[in-house]
Amino acid sequence: MALKQRVLTALVLIPLVIVATVLLPPPWFALLIAAVVAPAAWEWAGLSGLQQPAARGIYMVTVLVSLLLVYLLELQEAAGFILYIAVVWWSVGLLLVLLYEATTMELKLVRAIRLIIGILVLVPAWWSLVVLRGADDGGITRVLFLLVMIWVADSAAYFSGKRWGQRRLARRVSPGKSWEGVIVSLLVVVILALASTPWLLEIYEDRIMFMSVCVVTAGCSVLGDLFESLVKRTVQIKDSGSLLPGHGGVLDRIDSLTAAAPAFLIGLVLMGKV
Repeated sequence: MALKQRVLTALVLIPLVIVATVLLPPPWFALLIAAVVAPAAWEWAGLSGLQQPAARGIYMVTVLVSLLLVYLLELQEAAGFILYIAVVWWSVGLLLVLLYEATTMELKLVRAIRLIIGILVLVPAWWSLVVLRGADDGGITRVLFLLVMIWVADSAAYFSGKRWGQRRLARRVSPGKSWEGVIVSLLVVVILALASTPWLLEIYEDRIMFMSVCVVTAGCSVLGDLFESLVKRTVQIKDSGSLLPGHGGVLDRIDSLTAAAPAFLIGLVLMGKV
């Protein structure tokens, strides 16, 4: 039943996201993604220990105000700084996941730190999508490719892990993930990247570099998923929310994208394509 609900929810949401990405102009696209970030911020407040609706609402508004302040900055001034923050934060996030997995330590972070982490997770991801979509040439194509790549990678990891998974990727953090699932996922991403370059004309001449960016992005999507699993494990809950039938909360659906979107944007910047 859970898998059926998961598929049905995806069949509804994916076409809506694709249509919105194609049809909405960049400012409205930014607003749409902010509307997705809002419930994710509400759920993160719950993961951080805020249970009163008023307190969670204040945190959600704080995150949305942060998005607005970032949007009001000039693109050239904001983008580099926010991407730098993303690199630093996800390096720390990776370290926390590795330490938790390799030791018997428990993640003890005070509420204020967890709330700050939520901003570091959500704001750069939102901004990365906004920058990608707002690119003068190929913005729609790049956003759609990123979303499809993450959906395909997640699905490949899930189903191949169910079929062939034997060696746990992170036994303490997320026992359901396997190395076999991740390897199949990365192979599928390589195939997708190579097959897509004829349609991404501005990237065609740098196929190998683009493939490398996609592999790193897919690896970062795993990190985003693992870090949210780590946070949920510390507060002993299975899902961040219950808004999406079969999927849990909004945060459960965008956790991969929180790390993948900045990674993909950074890769394209390094390639000189953004």
